[in-house]
Formats: sequence, structure tokens, C-alpha cells
Amino acid sequence: RRGAARHGAAHHLSLDATRMLGDCLRQEGELLEARPLLERAHAGLLEVCGEEHLDTLNAENDLACLLKKLGDFAGAEPLYRHVLEVTQRTQGREHKDTLTATNNLASCLNDLLQFDEAEVLYRHVLEVKTKTLGESDPSTLTTANNLATLFSDKGDLAEAKTRYTAVLALQTQKLGADHPTPR
Repeated sequence: RRGAARHGAAHHLSLDATRMLGDCLRQEGELLEARPLLERAHAGLLEVCGEEHLDTLNAENDLACLLKKLGDFAGAEPLYRHVLEVTQRTQGREHKDTLTATNNLASCLNDLLQFDEAEVLYRHVLEVKTKTLGESDPSTLTTANNLATLFSDKGDLAEAKTRYTAVLALQTQKLGADHPTPR
């Protein structure tokens, strides 16, 4: 509130504070309360900062996450696509933010049952993370698990089982058999 009073509701800092509050509400499950805040923050940041500004991209991603959580996958998809397109153009194809945007779009496409495109995206993220972070990095393992889930979702249970088994083996190798995560 103090930021809004000092800078005005349409100021970049006020809009970003609105975004952060909206995202906090989203994470707490207050989806209907979060939506108008995230919509206002996204529209305002787009106008004030432009589409390539990090805060605008964060607001667009947060809004997409909210829509996905609400089950509006078709509404979330173009937002995720746009975040990916801009991030790829400004940061490069292998930047960590681009990989996150790629993963987010792949997850949404998986929910839309667009398995072929989602698989291509997940495979790209997995390839880059394996090359840059190593196959047993937690982030790489999360992506490998996402790809296994895609195979499970599309009914290829043999491939899903193979991939889940490989993820579990790498987690156990990295964390130890007594760690609660691999169980």
C-alpha cells in the first residue's frame, strides 16, 4: 500500500507489488482473489514496462500459472507460449529462464493432451539440463520425471516405467538409499 500511495497504482513498483500479492494468494489457493490482481498487474506492467521486461514476463507467467490451476489450460497456453517466445528471443534458447518457460509450456500442453509437442519441449529441456547441470542434478531429475509422467499420461506405461526407474536410480545414487525422497 505504501508503494501505491507514494508511486501511484500504475507505477512499475506498485504493479509489481500487486503481482507479488496476487501470486502469493495463488500459492495459498485463493485463486479467485488472485485473478484480478494478476490480470491488473500483467496489463499494467505490459503498458508501463513493455513485453520484454522481466517483471512483465513474471506477471504473464504468474497469470498463466493461475489459469492452469483453475483448469483453464486453453487460456494459459498462449500466455506460456508468449513468455517462452520473448524469453527465448531475449535470453537465448539454453538460458535457465528459457528452460523454465519451456517446461511450463510443456506441462500445459501435457494437460491439453498435446503430447507430441510437449514431449519435444521436455526432451529439449532435459538435454540442455543434462549437458549443463549433469544427469543427477535435482533440476534435471525433475525434468526427467516430468517426461516420464508425460509417457504415463499418454498411456505408454512401459516407457514411463523405464524412465521413472532411471530417475529413482539416479536419486538413490545421489541421495543415498536411506534418504526419504527416493522412497
